[in-house]
Amino acid sequence: MTGRLVSEAELCVQRIRKAAQRQQLESRIDELDRLATSQAEITATAADAMHFLSSLEFTLRQGLPQEKLTVLRQCIERVHIDKQENTATLSIRPIPCANLESVKRIDVTIQPEQ
Repeated sequence: MTGRLVSEAELCVQRIRKAAQRQQLESRIDELDRLATSQAEITATAADAMHFLSSLEFTLRQGLPQEKLTVLRQCIERVHIDKQENTATLSIRPIPCANLESVKRIDVTIQPEQ
């Protein structure tokens, strides 16, 4: 009887180890899936940025007025004009992509018209 209890205990330990290994493998698979998704998002963002940048100069030089306006709206986050101080502050996106949130601030002094 004691031998049977030992073998059943060993069997339980083996099952617990297998279940733990299975759980570790499933966690690793989930992690790899997330990494693959992240890599796909990075690749798509880079492709979007390259497409935008490759067409930017042509659009600004030879595009229709509406196309130029669309491109500028993608680049400019915000414009604040202070008439009393004769200044304008532009917040622009160096590379306007949905997943890239960097914004730079540029201060411009407005010259009064003569």
